[in-house]
Amino acid sequence: MTDIHQTSSNHLVHKYINDDYDEDDNCIPNVCSQELSQACNTGLEWVVRIPHVFPFTDLQETKDKFGLLKYQEALMLCVSEVGLNLLQDRRVEDSTCVEVSFVVRAICDITETWLLAKELEDQDFFDFVHRSHHHFYKVMTFNERKKLERYMNEFSLILRKELMNSGFRDKVHSFKKNAKKRYKQIMDVAAQAWSIYSSILVIRLDSGYKRSIPDLRGYFATNDDYVERFKKVSEYRLKMLNVLRKMYGQDLCFFAWKIECTSVKGLHIHWFIGLNGAKYQDRINVPKAIVQKWDALKLNEDFYTWNLNAMQRHDDAILRVIDYSDPMLWRIVGGYADYLTKVDYLVRHRTPKGMHSFGATNLSTSKAKTKRGPKRRKAMAKLDIWAVRRPLSELNAQTNTKGNE
Repeated sequence: MTDIHQTSSNHLVHKYINDDYDEDDNCIPNVCSQELSQACNTGLEWVVRIPHVFPFTDLQETKDKFGLLKYQEALMLCVSEVGLNLLQDRRVEDSTCVEVSFVVRAICDITETWLLAKELEDQDFFDFVHRSHHHFYKVMTFNERKKLERYMNEFSLILRKELMNSGFRDKVHSFKKNAKKRYKQIMDVAAQAWSIYSSILVIRLDSGYKRSIPDLRGYFATNDDYVERFKKVSEYRLKMLNVLRKMYGQDLCFFAWKIECTSVKGLHIHWFIGLNGAKYQDRINVPKAIVQKWDALKLNEDFYTWNLNAMQRHDDAILRVIDYSDPMLWRIVGGYADYLTKVDYLVRHRTPKGMHSFGATNLSTSKAKTKRGPKRRKAMAKLDIWAVRRPLSELNAQTNTKGNE
């Protein structure tokens, strides 16, 4: 990149990361089309991931295949739109435009510089860029596709390097640190709960929108659209938590929730709940009662809850009443705690200021006392919180259980 463009992009990204602007300066007007703005935001959410994900990679190795396809389309659209402006001797800011964030302007800036550099290497490059839109990609020959994929993977790496060097490296690492802190909170709270209650019924529930035709759960027309829908789901979550507390009172040993957003499901909530196992043993009907109470709130006719406990076969269910001495105790809790605290890059970048995407029970000093009842005859399962932090998929494979993710 040239020093001029690099300085400009660094300055813009710095403003985005540090909120270093006045209230009337939170957008740069007249930058790009709404479609390009959305493409930049989608690209950002993938480009800065750790480890780096190339847009064109083996889809079979990627869990979020639909999300990866959107990532591909976003980068191709970004290159195509910015490239077409350059072909017409126009800068992006001269186009028919909408207001966008500083980081979108920075991505357009980086894209322009990369395209100009590639033109010096390949005289036919801009002719190729003219056909780089994902609609053309679908009808390309095999060799043309491979060439485009090579260029897009290179562009992704360059874009990542420039954004990371501009300040995103620290921001993304802060996501990881935050996830680690959240994981430890869940594990500490769970350890305290099992030190008080001999057994706990472990429950997993997922709340979200029903599938629609066409399925628009993961589509957001604008960033304001995302913000409004996030606020609405956050309101739902608060009402659901109030119901849960009223239902079980002191028998609610712990809870954790996380609002996520995926390419297919859109905004949804993961719940991890522990109830006093001395009073509640039915691993299917107890969570079913919670689901019925939540659905009775009629928050939205398309918003309802899945009982994941009922999706596990009885013989090998891991969502069940778990005794304090069970050798699988912390492996199970660690798997679900890790699942609830993995980094959701879309939510991390777009969560409205002052709002949260995660919450859990806090450690209670009033409960940190000798366990009620007679002394335990067995030793509590040993806990190394970091040793049991492994992907939930490993736990499912180990126990031959399906329907947990």
